[in-house]
Amino acid sequence: MKSTTKIGFGDPKFKIAVYFEHRPPIERYLAQTELTPLTKGELNFILANTSNNWRKIFNCFAKLCFAIEPNNCKTWQLLRDTQLLSENQNFALLFSTPDFSKSATIHIISGRTYAAKLNFPFELTWLSPHFAINQKHKLIVAPYFDYRQLSNERLDTLVKLIKGF
Repeated sequence: MKSTTKIGFGDPKFKIAVYFEHRPPIERYLAQTELTPLTKGELNFILANTSNNWRKIFNCFAKLCFAIEPNNCKTWQLLRDTQLLSENQNFALLFSTPDFSKSATIHIISGRTYAAKLNFPFELTWLSPHFAINQKHKLIVAPYFDYRQLSNERLDTLVKLIKGF
């Protein structure tokens, strides 16, 4: 299950990676072959040219980042609009498979259905119907990044699990 190519958005030196099965359905992202920080205006471009699903994903991601590293932002909305998935922010949203060779990285799989498709060669410990972990690989399976599935209460649980690593 080792992949050396990282594809997605965010800080190339990320410490926390969240993995999604699907990419934004925009030609340049479907063809993307590397990890790149979002540039100014790029988030707005993605949101303007995709479904409301991507707005929910980015909002949940911003809430997570804000809860862990607010980076001098007063709200998660400000973090989303000014810093989300930019360079030097320690986070990445990846469409490639997890690479567990960097022991300092925390890996979060968005959705148990996607996690099942990844068919990990190691055991997961289910803490609840919504969360599973593997301590050795610093892996968390979390609810899909959507308001109904990753409610504020579940987001708080996810933050606690991340901080537990």
